[in-house]
Amino acid sequence: MKQLKTSVAIAIVSLFIFGCKKGENDPFLSLKSRKARLCQEWVLESGEAKYQSEATGQISGSNLDLTEIKDGVLTMTVYHNDSLTDVITGKFEQTIVFNKDYTYERHEISHYENGQLQYDEITRGSWAFLGKSKDEDYKNKERITLIENFYTYEYYDEDGNFLSGNTYTGMEIDYAEFMSLDRLSGKELSIESNSQSTFTNDNYTTIMERTQKFNYKRN
Repeated sequence: MKQLKTSVAIAIVSLFIFGCKKGENDPFLSLKSRKARLCQEWVLESGEAKYQSEATGQISGSNLDLTEIKDGVLTMTVYHNDSLTDVITGKFEQTIVFNKDYTYERHEISHYENGQLQYDEITRGSWAFLGKSKDEDYKNKERITLIENFYTYEYYDEDGNFLSGNTYTGMEIDYAEFMSLDRLSGKELSIESNSQSTFTNDNYTTIMERTQKFNYKRN
């Protein structure tokens, strides 16, 4: 009987370990489900992003933006045809809330130091876990998708005066994000994503690639 109880205890522990550890850097053991860990408010601590585009045809050339976010400061290094063209710095804040009803809200505020305005942006929508993918080597619930259905932004000058803004809802928006959860614990969240898109018209074709990784802490 004692041996049976021990076997049951081992099986329960194994269920938590192998059932909850999905992301590469997830905690070894967690008594909370991935949904319970994800559904809270997160504050951005650091991040890196790379945006690259290549145009061919009547209009040709390449653009590369490298962005780093650390301690609330954003630094973007901009290249055109491999030549450095600009370095943009400023304050940057982002929070994102995942709700248990599978909705989310993300809020970004940036204030660039080169005299350019303050930018205030809010997006809302729905989120969902994605299933296992053998072809892409993803486990069940290792990825999420965000489907945006509300987007609003406002621009302000350096004195806080409103300049412009707009709001889009529902079918006006055709945008989805796919992210892998590199780490998901009760206090830490690391999200990685990459995407590629192609735009073509009669004069040129542009291929755009974006990769990014953001690290959050629980608010």
